[in-house]
Amino acid sequence: ALMIRILYKSRMTESEFLCAGILINHVWRMKPELISPVTFQSLFIVCCLLSCKMNSDIANTNRQWAQMLGMRTEKLNGIEAEILSALKFGTFIEAEEFESVRRVFEQRIAVTVMTKIFAKKVQ
Repeated sequence: ALMIRILYKSRMTESEFLCAGILINHVWRMKPELISPVTFQSLFIVCCLLSCKMNSDIANTNRQWAQMLGMRTEKLNGIEAEILSALKFGTFIEAEEFESVRRVFEQRIAVTVMTKIFAKKVQ
């Protein structure tokens, strides 16, 4: 339910959502000890934040994200810094990697559900 709320309130695009998934995968590969059942949700949400910052001309501020999440801005900033450090500030995503993830996403995820979510945001 939290992820759906974030998708609506942040106005993320499908591409930004997929980029967030790729970023969390990069974190997992580069610093797997950061990811656990307890930390995954907050790490993924901050990857969403980073993805929006990378892909959008007008992105929500960290303060706005913190308000959406009901967390203190300082905590959000700390998680963002931890992720960027784990990634060694390397947030670039190769086109081939993005297309590969997009194809898998379209094949395995209920595209109609995601289409409904993103269509409602557009209205």
